[in-house]
Amino acid sequence: MKKNESLTHSTFKGLFWMFCGTGSQAILQFLVMILLARLLSPSDFGIVNAAMVVISFTTVFSMIGVGPALIQRPKLTDSHIRSGFTLTILLSIFFTTLLYFSSSSIAVFFRMNDLKIILQTMSLVFLLKGFSVVLSH
Repeated sequence: MKKNESLTHSTFKGLFWMFCGTGSQAILQFLVMILLARLLSPSDFGIVNAAMVVISFTTVFSMIGVGPALIQRPKLTDSHIRSGFTLTILLSIFFTTLLYFSSSSIAVFFRMNDLKIILQTMSLVFLLKGFSVVLSH
């Protein structure tokens, strides 16, 4: 923060950029859903949507705030970063494994046999996302 920049101005600037990032992500997701709806059959589109619901729900729990907690530390050491990175990777491995092996039960719950392979493939998202959480912060 610059010396002459007020806290209010800095806050509004941060909110603006967060709104831009979140808004553009929502628009892109909407466009992808429109594209998928046009390209896939109704049953395939339903399977993809069910997978997205499961992935979105599980993502909330998998990224429990390690990155934001590191940002809020007044004094950040290498030990904090290593611990945050290790915890994030362990959680990512846990949720990848959990989703991979519970995909059969989830497919039975949704009554969609093809959902199993989609969830097993998409479970790798947690592993990839885990590496990016601490590295990006």
